[in-house]
Amino acid sequence: MGEENKIRDAADAVKGILEAVPVYQDVAQPAAKEVGTALQTVAKTIHIVLAPVAALVWGYEKISEYLNRTLSEKLKDVPPERIVAPSPAVAGLTVEALKFVANEPDLREMYANLLATSMDKETAQNAHPAFVEFIRQMTADEARILEVIALEEIVSLSLVVRNESGDDQESEIPKYAILSEKSKCEYPDLIPSYLDNLRRLGLTQHREDGWHKLDFNPNGTINYYKSNVGSLYSPVDDPMMIDLVRHQFADELRVEEGKKDGRSIQFHILSEHVQFTSLGEQFARACIITWDTGEPF
Repeated sequence: MGEENKIRDAADAVKGILEAVPVYQDVAQPAAKEVGTALQTVAKTIHIVLAPVAALVWGYEKISEYLNRTLSEKLKDVPPERIVAPSPAVAGLTVEALKFVANEPDLREMYANLLATSMDKETAQNAHPAFVEFIRQMTADEARILEVIALEEIVSLSLVVRNESGDDQESEIPKYAILSEKSKCEYPDLIPSYLDNLRRLGLTQHREDGWHKLDFNPNGTINYYKSNVGSLYSPVDDPMMIDLVRHQFADELRVEEGKKDGRSIQFHILSEHVQFTSLGEQFARACIITWDTGEPF
């Protein structure tokens, strides 16, 4: 939306300038004519750039076709007596927002889930009108991150450091590697910003778990030491964490395994985790999954 507004403002500005420029006589004012021609060229360029955007803006007929098909599928198992007219505050805003997400299936799906939630008498209370604006302020990558949190409830953000002798430690596995792999974000480098935005919206919260120690022994066993005994969550509770370490250090682990005098390979893990707030849980029930069953809506 921000980029579209900028382009639209630029187009309006150029249009205003063109309207303010008088019609110059070719002979009398060649320099002015050249400027006018340049502005027309800019206006044509902007028109060309905007054309694909305009093609992606859905009209009501296209939105109606999409919703009829999608809602019929989502509500097929709901008894007819439970299907109610959606709140205008939710439906009106949702239909308006759908105009601009034709090419964003993740966001489109959230809007459709929200509308379906509002049409089931037993779930309608979860369909808060503010959720439309929340989705407006998200990227498709952020929607994918929320889907991961909804499915797993707790997601680890763990910086894994190879523990060498003395203070010689080098980062080996980036903090957001696991979340990037699970969410399949298009722009993984922006995950820190995505998480900041989701926290700003009040949907997620972060908890620090502190430093942990992980030893891979020659006999194939693993020793794990939690630094904060009060922490309710451990990063190694996530199987992908162990798999990621094993994969990255496969050659080194293979050399040491089975040796009588082999050495343990040690790692330090600086961990925090992300989970939903109460508002985030309500958003997930309305826009992502049915929270009780964990199944897609």
